Order: sequence, then structure tokens, then C-alpha cells
Amino acid sequence: MIDLAHKVAIVAGGGRGIGEATAHKLAAAGASVAVVDVKPHRAERVANAIEKTGGRALPMKVELRNDDEVRELMARTCRELGGIDILINVAGGLHSYAKWDRMATWSDEQWDDAMERNLRYVFSTCRACVNVMLDQGRGGTIVNIASLSAQRAASMHSGYGAAKAGVANLTMSLAAEYGADGIRINAISPGSILTPATAAVNPPERIAEYRNLVPLARIGQPDDIAGAAVFLASDLAAYVTGQVLIVDGGASIAFPLPLPASST
Repeated sequence: MIDLAHKVAIVAGGGRGIGEATAHKLAAAGASVAVVDVKPHRAERVANAIEKTGGRALPMKVELRNDDEVRELMARTCRELGGIDILINVAGGLHSYAKWDRMATWSDEQWDDAMERNLRYVFSTCRACVNVMLDQGRGGTIVNIASLSAQRAASMHSGYGAAKAGVANLTMSLAAEYGADGIRINAISPGSILTPATAAVNPPERIAEYRNLVPLARIGQPDDIAGAAVFLASDLAAYVTGQVLIVDGGASIAFPLPLPASST
């Protein structure tokens, strides 16, 4: 059983989907959790649910692309929860105006927005958190949520994929830099996960079609990624750093080769 008693965790993007599931799993393992979301009602809803089950949670509205707000996030977490041991970076995605489309149709603003939402803020939160962890002198762990798009190419994914590939490499680079300080840094690359955000842009028939491509024969759920994140944040992964763990139900191992019908 994973024991995170006396640990303090920040979940950036903890108001719904993978972040919400991760916040609940961290709290269930005993951690105090700062639930961070740009929309305060989402952070408050998750924090209230955690406290109703006996956990300790602090809701915070933070614009993660604002460095001053990120620094205040770290400072307030330390003041109110007693330090920082775990950072999980979940927030990401594309602005509504940056539609999935071929690269030649993207504006500079759309490209920059994709980088800010998926890579720039991860740099900012990691930088601020590492400085706190170095000052504390007790190490810590960071888990960044990348995407299968970081390792696999697909049309209409250039901006998002490039940003998530940056998250994967940033993770590895920081792990090499700060391992001797007792700070472990890993990433998770989810496949298709059924979250409120993905459900909003994928019709049921597309979800059913994807399920047929997954060896485990089901669509991933937020809990699938949350479980991997809590594992990487725990002492069960004490000798794991600089890794990018693919959690996709086996989708990336399947060779989409049309085969003749079975004779049996």
C-alpha cells in the first residue's frame, strides 16, 4: 500500500479529469493536497470532496502561465500546508481557437499559446518547486503529464505534439540535473483518456473506434493515469527518475496491419 502520510502535494490542473482523480488518490494515500485550477469553483469542489472523506486539501485559483502567481502558489502551500514534497503537473490542452488542423493553417498566436499551455507553464512550476525543494533540503518528486503525442507522430498534432515532446525532454533533463539533490522527476504519456475535455470534442462513435485499437479493449480513465502518477510520487518508485511512462492500454505497441480473416 502506498503511504504518503505527512507529505504535501500540489496538483496543477487538479479541478477535473486526470488532475481531479490524482488529487483524490494522493489524499487517499495520506497526502495533504493543494488543488490548483484556473477556475476556482472546480478547485473548491475537489478540495471539499477530499475533506469530506477526512483528507486535507487547499483549493487555489492560479493562472499557471503567470510566474508571479506560480511563486505565490509555492509560498502559500508552504505557509498553509507545511512545505512541498510532490508536484504533479496535469494542466494542458489547446485553447478553443487552436483547432486540430494542419500546421500551415496555424497562426503565430496559436502556436505560442500551445507552447504556453503545455510546456512553458511546466518550466515555470518546476523551476519554482525545485527552488523550494532545494531550500527545504529533503528532496521531493515531480511528475509531469506529457502525452503519447510526445513519442508518436500524428497529423493535426504538430503544435500539441511538439509541446508535449518538450515536456518529456524537460523532464529527463531536470532529472539529470537534480537527482543528486534527492529530487526525482518523471513524466507520464497517456494515450486516449476519457476526460470531460476529450469527451467534449470526440463523438461516441470515434471513442468506440479507438477502443478497437487498444489491446486492453477499453478507453483509458482518469484513474488509470492517477494511479501511475501516485506510484511515481511514492517511495515505491524511489529508484525511478528521468523516465517517461507510457500509459495507453497498449495502443502504441499495436501494429495497424490489416490481416486476413482467421480460418478458425
